[in-house]
Amino acid sequence: MGGAIFKWFENPAKIETGNAGFPIYVFINHKMQIHKIKYSAPPAVANLYIQQMIDKMDMELSNDYSLHVPSNFAITNLYPNPFNPILNINFDIPWSGVTYVDILNITGAHIETLHSGFLQSGSQKISWNAESMPSGMYLVSLKSGDKSLTEKVVLLK
Repeated sequence: MGGAIFKWFENPAKIETGNAGFPIYVFINHKMQIHKIKYSAPPAVANLYIQQMIDKMDMELSNDYSLHVPSNFAITNLYPNPFNPILNINFDIPWSGVTYVDILNITGAHIETLHSGFLQSGSQKISWNAESMPSGMYLVSLKSGDKSLTEKVVLLK
């Protein structure tokens, strides 16, 4: 079964039965712990293949299932809204890449860049301190890859 360990994650059932399998996504951290992220196999099947890999590689399975790869590109929460003066911006990106989080005025003019750079896939949180800004409506703009989203927020002082 040489080289089959990682193929279990591509198509685990094919290794033993020759049938189409189920993808299993895992993350192996710097301590060589395996974190299950997502799988389309029935849990018992996925757990069996992960356990076989653990046994072969002398690894341990982490009970921390907090790793989450979102399936949608979304601004998940802007709170509080209305806000004064701190706005918390939560968003999900299902892919790693260069991401921009900008604040615009109601006409779409750029006010401030909160983030411009590489982000790992996952759930993210950024805060905006609008203490020096006048009351009014603002737009939170999120761009990553070829996708973009814009949501309205209100600053009340």
